[in-house]
Amino acid sequence: MKHLFLFLTFLLTSLAFSFGKGTLTINYSYTHIEVGYDHQTKCLVYIDGELVMESDAKPQSEATTLKIKVPKGKHQVRIVMMALYEGNWEEHTIDNEYSTNAFFNESMNLVKKNAITMEFDLDQPNAIIKTE
Repeated sequence: MKHLFLFLTFLLTSLAFSFGKGTLTINYSYTHIEVGYDHQTKCLVYIDGELVMESDAKPQSEATTLKIKVPKGKHQVRIVMMALYEGNWEEHTIDNEYSTNAFFNESMNLVKKNAITMEFDLDQPNAIIKTE
């Protein structure tokens, strides 16, 4: 009986936890990359100011999809693309002398399934971003 009670408690706790979470799918790609400027990049994802994911480093020529669990409800979502330049990671922004601002920062109502698609066209100053 004690084992059954512990099992049911675990099951209910797990179910309650899963009802409070959704999935955020992040797709990003870079276009118009100049020869010799295919920087190593990584993606940092913040929810309400807290770092919740740091992707592996990849050349920016590789389109990438990331999936993470996120809390449901209204939250501040910030996605920052980082570029490796001369051994240092820095934000991929015009202020840092890159040709485009590669970030996202918005308040979102996160639900069960969420998606953000970002295209960083290196011939344009700002990203093309779609949210679902």
